[in-house]
Amino acid sequence: MSKELNKILNLIKVKNFQEAKKKCDEVKNDLSKNADFLHIYGYIFFNLEDYDQAIEQWTMAVNINPKFVSALNNLGNAFSKLKKFDIATGYLDRALKLKPDLFEAYYTLSNIYFKKNMFEESLAKINQALKLKPDNLPSIKAKLQLFIEMNKKEESLKFLEKAIQYHPKNTELYNEKAQVLSDLGMNRQSLDTYRTILMMDPDFPFALGNIVSDKLKNCDW
Repeated sequence: MSKELNKILNLIKVKNFQEAKKKCDEVKNDLSKNADFLHIYGYIFFNLEDYDQAIEQWTMAVNINPKFVSALNNLGNAFSKLKKFDIATGYLDRALKLKPDLFEAYYTLSNIYFKKNMFEESLAKINQALKLKPDNLPSIKAKLQLFIEMNKKEESLKFLEKAIQYHPKNTELYNEKAQVLSDLGMNRQSLDTYRTILMMDPDFPFALGNIVSDKLKNCDW
């Protein structure tokens, strides 16, 4: 049976989820009590966007092994996709009790709280995620979006200074920095940042227009 599981895993690696599902369908009766198989089966359904079936498989896996952290975390993800946020939060909290350094759970919780307009709670969770993976770009962008919603421009600028150190060639982060500098009235610094962007990517959208705008603000004719 391990050969069959390896075939399924190889199909997942190349993102052939439809074929992987067919293989799972062929062996599911023999492996209905195997938590690892159910976890894989749920992962396939999740990637096929059949969240109800993913939940069914992962629930069975957790019933077999209540300490199956990945399955608990994935149940949180699936219920979040269905906008059943309270249920999702419950599973993610269970996963974190078992594994307090589970980056993915903090990230998903932050996203849930953001969608519920609970920005302080969302910020607390994304900060915990960033403690574990300070260079994670999706988490960096999520925190920047939170700062925008919370109108925390000074905090955003300080955070961008650190984030750019992890991603010194990421023009999007420089663009965020330039916009924050402009919003804070620091137009000359904003101009310098836009020039840096153009040196890195001469075709970066709107950079030239923003330079002109900041020059006008500074009466730099």
